[in-house]
Amino acid sequence: MYGINGKIYINTLSDGSSKAGISDYLYNPNLLEKSSPCPINIKTTTIFNSLSTLKMALNLKTQFKQKTILFFGQPFVERNLLSIECELYFLNTISKFCKKNNINFLYKPHPYDNKEKITKIKYNIPNIIIYNSIEPAEILYFIESNLISVISYQSTALIHINKFSNHIIKAISLIDLTNIPIDNSCKKIMHSSNVYFPTNIHDLIHHLSN
Repeated sequence: MYGINGKIYINTLSDGSSKAGISDYLYNPNLLEKSSPCPINIKTTTIFNSLSTLKMALNLKTQFKQKTILFFGQPFVERNLLSIECELYFLNTISKFCKKNNINFLYKPHPYDNKEKITKIKYNIPNIIIYNSIEPAEILYFIESNLISVISYQSTALIHINKFSNHIIKAISLIDLTNIPIDNSCKKIMHSSNVYFPTNIHDLIHHLSN
């Protein structure tokens, strides 16, 4: 492959702990939770240049015409870690805030969200928009200048937003408003990525307002 001879081992594990690894390419090496023979920071300029090329090649256009808040769904209701009533309460609270402030509110389903939950969300929160786009979150951060906030529980979509966007996008995790377990190292990384953890629903609305 590419003129390289010999046995090649490609590590596709998320933890990157294989002894075959000779370097780690990272958006933020400071967040690395393991030793690395050669941590390499992926520069923002490199990311922006790549995304600009991709935008032109695929003719990607802005879709959000006004201020927008995007909620990344996660299948915690499906896993019985969160009640549907609790999720609807969160979404309805955010929806009311958006309606009051003329902000679009989008819900991007997780691949493992079931249809029954999505139907209940649409029925109980009529002004929410179910956003079934296939674009990765990172492309949305780069293209959508009207995207002002993203909200979820412990989605990786909340991490490293500043690496992909040239404007401020607030990242908010609702995990502390639930009983969903979260790994301490995961929460540490989210904190280091400037993810905000509201302590109650009023704190959430206050943070969205400022």
